[in-house]
Amino acid sequence: SMLDGVVLFEELGRALAPTPLIESAVMSAGAILRAGSDAQQADLLPAIASGEMVVVPSWLEPDNSYGPRGVQMRAEADGDAFVLSGTKVLVRFAAAADRLVVLARTGDAEGDVDLFLVDPEAPGVSVEQRHTISSDAQFRIEFDGVRVAASDRIGAPGSGWATWSAVMVRAMTLAAAYAAGGAQYALD
Repeated sequence: SMLDGVVLFEELGRALAPTPLIESAVMSAGAILRAGSDAQQADLLPAIASGEMVVVPSWLEPDNSYGPRGVQMRAEADGDAFVLSGTKVLVRFAAAADRLVVLARTGDAEGDVDLFLVDPEAPGVSVEQRHTISSDAQFRIEFDGVRVAASDRIGAPGSGWATWSAVMVRAMTLAAAYAAGGAQYALD
């Protein structure tokens, strides 16, 4: 339950555990569970749950907002595939990722955002580590003409932002529990 998750993440925060649990098991798995195809769910969810696979979101972009208009990276249809071009920043645990959940714009309307599963080793993907003042590793990822099969889209066309928004509500709650655990440890 969500209450179980809050207790778990509060303890993870107390220990400042450097784990991709929220990125992989909450955000990415949540998107796949909510909108993924049966094949995506069967292939990815058990591996994410067991820890055999790490899937992290690539969402934020340089100089853009957190809302749907902040997603400016393009995914252009090309036959039975999409071609992704753009930059993502502040991607946590990208070096450990087996797949990325990438938010990309497929049209010009505010909600024309889709989610795509991308192999971080695919041609055209470059991952560069960035160090932050908190000494955690975050990454900048460049997508230069990266081809992604249409079957790697999570959900129906144009449903990506609605899916992502719903997933973020759970993630924010658990991130707050993590922060509360860390703050309580510091206070103690």
